[in-house]
This record gives sequence, C-alpha cells and structure tokens, in this order.
Amino acid sequence: MREARDGVAVSVLNGCLYALGGRDEGLEWNSVVRYDPREGKWEYIHPMLTVRYFLGSAVIDDYIYAVGGLDESGSTLSSAEKYDPRRNAWIPAPAMNSRRYGLSLAVVDEKLYAVGGYDGTTDLDTVEVFDPKENQWKLHSRMNERESPTTAMNSIHIDFICPGGLSIDGQRLPCESNMTWQEISESPNKSQEWTA
Repeated sequence: MREARDGVAVSVLNGCLYALGGRDEGLEWNSVVRYDPREGKWEYIHPMLTVRYFLGSAVIDDYIYAVGGLDESGSTLSSAEKYDPRRNAWIPAPAMNSRRYGLSLAVVDEKLYAVGGYDGTTDLDTVEVFDPKENQWKLHSRMNERESPTTAMNSIHIDFICPGGLSIDGQRLPCESNMTWQEISESPNKSQEWTA
C-alpha cells in the first residue's frame, strides 16, 4: 500500500486482499485498496460510501461488508455497506441495532456476527447477527463479559471462539444450540487487539 493505515479492516475475495478505510496522522479514509498477488500490485478501487476506521469487515455471497467503525468526526457508526466487485460499487446495507467500533466481524453459516466493540461510552457485551436472506440485524446473545475495544473471533464450524480482547481474562465459546456463552481455557499468551 502507498500509505500507512491504522484501524484498517481487511478481507479476502476472489484471491485478492482488500484493505478498507483506516487512518493515519489525522487523515481518515473511505478509500479501499486491493492487492492482487497474481499481478503483485496494489490498486485503488471505488471508495466506500462512508469514511470508516476501526470497522469490521467480512465476506458473504461475494460481497465485502464494511460494518460500524468511526467516521471522520470520530462519531461511532451503526451503518453498514457492501461492495459488489462485479459493478465496482458500494451499496448501503442495513444498519446494526447498536453503534460500535473496534468490533469483530465473522461469518458463521452464511451469517455475519458482530461481536463486542465500543459504542463511544461503554464496552459492549452484545452480539448481533445479520442474515442476508432476511436483510436485517438481530440481537443474538450477551457475552459473559464486555470485550473491547477490539474483540476477536475465529470461525470453527458453527461455533466461534472469542479471545479476551483487552480484558485478557480467557476465552469464551458461544454455543449455537443454547445461545449461551461458556468459559473455556485461558489463552497461554496475553495479547490484545486481535482480528478475525
């Protein structure tokens, strides 16, 4: 990339790496750059509709979703948008129920899971789920503890693990069958600001 970026989100679509938004030295971006390893170069694509940094990003149905984050004034966003690579265009998507930045976004069973984050006032312990077929966000369950400003998760079949974020007190495993969070063993490494 041509510039350093903090608070950037990344996704992979069709073998290319996309870097969305971010900021550096007081500049906030809605720009998106794509790295094509076959050509070995970065190129700018159509910018997002909204300036976003500390956003979440994930791919469903060949669309890249950009969710939440902070805008150029530092306001916390609930809005979302999706990138259509066939048209090289960003399209508005339904907003989450809560404003959040520093969230983690992952795909499980063709649904987006927005986990944790910060709403500008408090750490969030909520999980929201977006089903593209229903085209809406729904509240899922609450985590045992608030996780922010950056919570992490990795998809494992239909379950996902959420390392401790900044609270660094262990990991949690939500079980889809009963919609509750269960404690699992603590990570041997203390760290923060994970990403999915």
